[in-house]
Amino acid sequence: MKKTSNTLPLCLLTILLLSQICSGIKWLALSHTPTSLHINQTQHCKLLPGLVSSQAQLCRSNLELMQTIIAAAREVKKTCQKTFADMRWNCSSIEIPSDSSRYRPDLDRGTRESAFVYALSAAAISHTIAQACTSGDLRLCSCGPIPGEIPEPGYRWGGCADNLHYGLVMGSKFSDAPMKMKKAGSHANKLMHLHNSEVGRQVQSNLIITDH
Repeated sequence: MKKTSNTLPLCLLTILLLSQICSGIKWLALSHTPTSLHINQTQHCKLLPGLVSSQAQLCRSNLELMQTIIAAAREVKKTCQKTFADMRWNCSSIEIPSDSSRYRPDLDRGTRESAFVYALSAAAISHTIAQACTSGDLRLCSCGPIPGEIPEPGYRWGGCADNLHYGLVMGSKFSDAPMKMKKAGSHANKLMHLHNSEVGRQVQSNLIITDH
């Protein structure tokens, strides 16, 4: 029996990864939310763009969390565009109109640009939620624990540490929701975006742990 080459299946997998339309970062359209809109009633969740059903459900059950998530969406846009301001790809495609059904191809498909945006988005939402816990903006979480090790002589703990665990849990629950839907594209494509998101969260965790 003739041995089959693995080259063709690998090529097909690559094509699939680069051709599947994604919706996992459409929640970044929340950056268009008017500053005058305060999310304090469940019906307000219907006014928010870019949410899948499970994200809308999280909105209804965690209303006070939404202002923080909106802030994270704005921070992602600001950081991405600032980082790539002088480059050929300047992150302008992250400016999806709130009434649009999809992003431009560079973020709709499995590109390096979309991988960066997924990682940045996951890190930003977890970090923003953790900071909101620290500042007392969220009643659902408390301050994180005091750092267990003093990094250097003379170090003084300045107060409440970021509640990283809560930020990671709620951030991933929200940002990963589109990839965990049953009808959200190919399994390989979803795994790719989940991996990129996890990379972003891990980098953020390492930064916070190092700082502490």
